[in-house]
Amino acid sequence: MNKIILSLVIIFIFVGKVHSQSKHEKDSMAIKRIVFEFYDWYIMSILEKNYSEITPQFVENEKGFTTLDFSKYLNNLRFYNFSDSLIEMERQTYNDCISNLEKVEYSTFLSEWIDLDYFESSNCDFSNSFRWIGGMEPIECIKFTDTKLQSDNRGIVRLEFCNKDSNGESIYWGNKEVILERQNEKWKIMQIE
Repeated sequence: MNKIILSLVIIFIFVGKVHSQSKHEKDSMAIKRIVFEFYDWYIMSILEKNYSEITPQFVENEKGFTTLDFSKYLNNLRFYNFSDSLIEMERQTYNDCISNLEKVEYSTFLSEWIDLDYFESSNCDFSNSFRWIGGMEPIECIKFTDTKLQSDNRGIVRLEFCNKDSNGESIYWGNKEVILERQNEKWKIMQIE
């Protein structure tokens, strides 16, 4: 009888570990997939010059002045599993720009804002760099260097950026760390450093 109980305990422990490992592997794959899908979309938008997908757009408000339209950009971030808190932080980074644009008639913006200096002096030069890469140069690919689950609800994906040389070989440079958390049973990007 004791042998049967011991055997059952061992089986339950083994099954629990296998289930735990498969859940761990599933979560690791899930967070890598989320990061890959985001950067795949982001890189393709850059390479295809679909900048309206990856930045807010300058538009005319109801009073005839200039402002930013975030709808497409923030909807894309939501679609690619950015957390509400990261989206809100991203939105707030444009507050100075919006404050400065409120003083510029849209017709003036269209006719006179042709030099980068206007955008830089108004903190509106966000189209001069790629936000989630951290530089001015586009990239062609990413390579995962590490994936760690810190808990059942928090994971980190580390990656390197790359471009192809004339022989088609990948040249790796730059890196990012993407922090994800499980919220309401879904993994969300909390931070990109």
